[in-house]
Amino acid sequence: MLLAHQSVADLRDCPADLNADAVVGAVVENTKFKLVYKLQDPETAKWVAAMSGTILVDDENKNSRNHSRII
Repeated sequence: MLLAHQSVADLRDCPADLNADAVVGAVVENTKFKLVYKLQDPETAKWVAAMSGTILVDDENKNSRNHSRII
């Protein structure tokens, strides 16, 4: 089964007898794999960024100079 939508707003646009937040929650919790491509909606982009987490990177630069000569 494949479930596709373009933004979180698409999920919230559901019939009046359904709770929009419950629909979004059900989709988020019950879909294990998510493929995200070329987001245009800022709200959806923030949602995906929050789900993906943060990776801490330790960046280190070293410079060395060799002043010896080979004769």
